[in-house]
Amino acid sequence: MILKALYDYYNRCGDDIVPMDMAYVDFYYSIVLDEKGNFIRLEPLGGDSGLPLLTFRPEERTSAPVPHCMGDHAGYILGLKEVKAKDNFDYAKEMTRNEKTLTAFKKDVENFFNILPDNSFVQAIHAFYNLKSATYRV
Repeated sequence: MILKALYDYYNRCGDDIVPMDMAYVDFYYSIVLDEKGNFIRLEPLGGDSGLPLLTFRPEERTSAPVPHCMGDHAGYILGLKEVKAKDNFDYAKEMTRNEKTLTAFKKDVENFFNILPDNSFVQAIHAFYNLKSATYRV
């Protein structure tokens, strides 16, 4: 009887219940790319509170780098987490510090590309991480 009531309640809720293994995650910026993977701009999302988007539920992190699905903090996406606005900032040191997280994210991008090679969005992201002629190469 209790299971039937829960089943009925779930069906009455409709779209108000987040699907299994999904979660709303706040995103603060979007990296806008063209179809060839070239950087266009960094676009703020949702102001100070970010923009909540439904995505795969992020895995819990321990000491091993575990990237979140196609979105994460800058240490994973660009290898630059603790960037300081100063003239003598050591970008090479920061990239070295975040090398494992960036490599893990790039591996996820490669996996998505292998699964969805014809998806234009995945192609652009894959190209972004594989551009040889880019001024800033991640």
